[in-house]
Order: sequence, then C-alpha cells, then structure tokens
Amino acid sequence: MAHSAQIAAIPASQNKHPNTNKFVSLLPTPPAAWNDSAQAWDVDFVSGGKKSEGTFDHLVVANGHYAYPKIPTWEGTGEWLEGGEREVLHSLWYRGAEQLRGKTVLVVGFGASGWDIVRHSQEYADEVYHSYDAYAPGTPGKLPAIPGAIWKPRISHFTPSSIVFTDGSTLSSEKVTVFLATGYENLIPFLRDLSYAPIDPKVPVRSLTTNGSYITPIHADLFAADASIPTNRLAVVGLPWYTAVGGTSYIQGLAVGHAIAEEGFLPGLEEIWRELEEKERRVREQGKEPTKIGHNFINPGDAEAYQDSLLLSIRSRSSIALPSWLSDPNTPYIEDWRRYWRANGVKLGITYAKAVESGLGGEKRFTSETGTQEDWVRAMEELERWGEENVWNQ
Repeated sequence: MAHSAQIAAIPASQNKHPNTNKFVSLLPTPPAAWNDSAQAWDVDFVSGGKKSEGTFDHLVVANGHYAYPKIPTWEGTGEWLEGGEREVLHSLWYRGAEQLRGKTVLVVGFGASGWDIVRHSQEYADEVYHSYDAYAPGTPGKLPAIPGAIWKPRISHFTPSSIVFTDGSTLSSEKVTVFLATGYENLIPFLRDLSYAPIDPKVPVRSLTTNGSYITPIHADLFAADASIPTNRLAVVGLPWYTAVGGTSYIQGLAVGHAIAEEGFLPGLEEIWRELEEKERRVREQGKEPTKIGHNFINPGDAEAYQDSLLLSIRSRSSIALPSWLSDPNTPYIEDWRRYWRANGVKLGITYAKAVESGLGGEKRFTSETGTQEDWVRAMEELERWGEENVWNQ
C-alpha cells in the first residue's frame, strides 16, 4: 500500500514535459460552472500561484470518486464509543497497521480495501474480524474468509459494551478499531451545475443531480445529459463500479475524445433520455433500484458488455480512425479469457481458498510462475479443473 505522500507526488512526476506547466494546476480542484450565454465553462483556477479565470469548451471530470466516504450508522454507536479505547473509522483514513498493535480489529466490507486492511492488520492486532454477507446473491457458495480472520455477518446494532451482529453473536472488547470499507459517495462539489438532492425514481430528472449514490441524467454512465448543457460538453469518467478499472477508463477516455472531436458523435437529448429510462427499467426488473445502487454493474458480463457498447458506438458513429489494435471491427475489446474469469471470479476465489485449506500447496501450484499473462491463464485453468474435481462435483 502506497503512503499518502507517495500518492501526492505522482502528479508532479507526470508533469515534466516542456511547456505543460502553464496548463496544469496541482492545487485544490477549481470551481466550474456552465455559462449558458457563452456556451462554455467558466473555471476559477490557480496556475503559478496566481488566481485567474478561464473559459473552456469542454470539461472532463476525471479526478476519481474516492474522497467522500459512505458511512453507515447503527443504533447505539455513540454509547459504545464511550466505553473504552474504541473508534470507528472509514478506510479512507487507514494509514497503516502499526497503529493497531494490541487491539481487536473489525473490518466491515468485502471489497478490495476491506481485504487489504484485514490482511495488513493480522500482523499487529490481537484479533481480526471481517464482517460481510457470506452468501451474497448470485454467488455459487459461501464467500471465503481470509485465512486468520474471523468471519462475522452484518452489524445489527451496538450496546454500551458490545457490537451485536445480525446472527445474535457479539464482540466485546475494551480496545476495538472498526474500519468501514463501505465505499464512497458520488459527489463533485466543485461542479456548480450538479445538485445534491433526493432523487424520486418516479420522476424523470432533466438537470444534473446526485443523491450521493447516483448521478443522473448521465448517458452511458459517462456524458452529462442536462437539458441546459450540450451533451458533449461534460464527461464524468470513472462512475461504473464492479469493473476492471483500467480497461473501462481507457475506453471511456477514447469515447470522450471522439465526442469532443466530433460534434454529432453523441445522440440527441431526447434519445438519450429514452435510453436512460429504458436502462433504469431493466435494472428495476431485476429487483434493483438504480437510484440506490448507483452506477454498479449487477450481473456477470455487464462490465464487459458496457465496454463493448462504448467501442461499438465509436466504431459506428465516428469517422476518426481508431488505434491499430482496435481498427479491426471483428476484434473484441475484451479477450474471451478475461470475460470468462471475471464472470466466474467469485467461484474461482472460493476454489482457491479450498485449495489452500487442503494443504496441497495451492498458493504455489495455482499461481503464476513467470508473471506473464499466458502463465496466469494457465494457472487459473488448472485451478478450475482442480475445483471441478475436488470442490464442486463432490
């Protein structure tokens, strides 16, 4: 895990090309507002230590969505915090496991941050608990616990002395740190045209709004479809969740470039709104509410289908040549093996945990020896064969 100082140094390290400094501000993000009369963005920014104003035709929000933590609440938390050396922190404020020496640690959430904190804290903490839904909808079996951690279901509530879980079990200790690996809110505070307000699922939204989870109206989870802003003038990169970030970011960036370069690349607003309403209808038919789950993909293959749809739009609507490796219309954006393993990733994770538990050397047998893409595919295929013989068909 990189230290925060290392992260802060990255932008400066990328800014070494001649004549680029005057276009780059590494200070806090400037406020931006759409100027309808000028048909442009008014931006107050800082360059060279001096404040100034700028007018820009296009605005691309690509600063990440990991700054505003989503913090759940439970009954009794305040009284519990008063009962000893106890704290509840979002994973945003995790700065290393050394601070956890001699404590009991509870990590809430099954995402990457939750896994990392569980693994790191085991070296220092007295006990490590991991709270998540072990039998999540759509998974082929119980989600595997991290070796050395004690699984717990969701938190129900707190009492002055204990954390109570939904199965009735409790965690009682005087020295407890709870880390909430519970995600982030979709907020863009510097964007003055984005309202923060409740979203009524029954009422079509025509001006850019977020409820913290869902930003709408957005075309293709990328382009703002505000009635007062031309469709190619504002892009919000990185909204989709449960996806391979690198591949999604690349194809989104490519789509943004084409939208900026070609005025008619995007459909008209009426068509965009119809498509958005149809997309939300399909999500609701699957028992999900888009205004609550946000821009999350919910089915295996959804992320890859999204990436394919962006590439298909570029190929069908743009006259600008694509990079050579995407120029063949018969070449898919995502290789078949990536699609397969992403769709079966949870099952593969359960199989790997079983292989490690078996004592057969799963850590070495089913991992890449060379680190090449081909070797990782070989290792996953071998793990799948072992799982079918020893786990799933028993």
